[in-house]
Amino acid sequence: MGGREGDRHASHHRRRFPLSHRFGKPLIQAMLMQPHIMNVNTLQAKAASSPWIKEQLDQCTFKASLGMGGGMVLSSIANFFLALYLLNGKEPGSEAFVKALGTLNWAGTVVIGLPLLVIMMVVFMWLLNRIQRITGLERDDLLNPGKTVRRQVTSQ
Repeated sequence: MGGREGDRHASHHRRRFPLSHRFGKPLIQAMLMQPHIMNVNTLQAKAASSPWIKEQLDQCTFKASLGMGGGMVLSSIANFFLALYLLNGKEPGSEAFVKALGTLNWAGTVVIGLPLLVIMMVVFMWLLNRIQRITGLERDDLLNPGKTVRRQVTSQ
């Protein structure tokens, strides 16, 4: 897609869920497209080199935001049902209620936190692979170089 049809398609994405796309900075941009994580300048320069690349990156960012948002929605639903299961029928303030809250704390980490971490990692790896295919850049070019020992040794 190119030209006006691509612009129409991209603007259609901005009007849809997730709301972060409508109100400025998409969720993925806020979380991952940061200078200390990604080489944002290289990515922006590549996007500016071609309208097709920019459109593909916008679509990719939108889909990744949907994945992250979906993971968070699933996590909140799981948390709600876990709380219902553990706290149902317990008198607030009772010893059983307090014990159930303690169980909710550690069970929430296992039942909600770990799956959400996996979802985030899958989305991030998908995003990196997709950006690599779209731009032709290598993973080392996309990620912020940082100041690791490996990079210091290989650059000498």
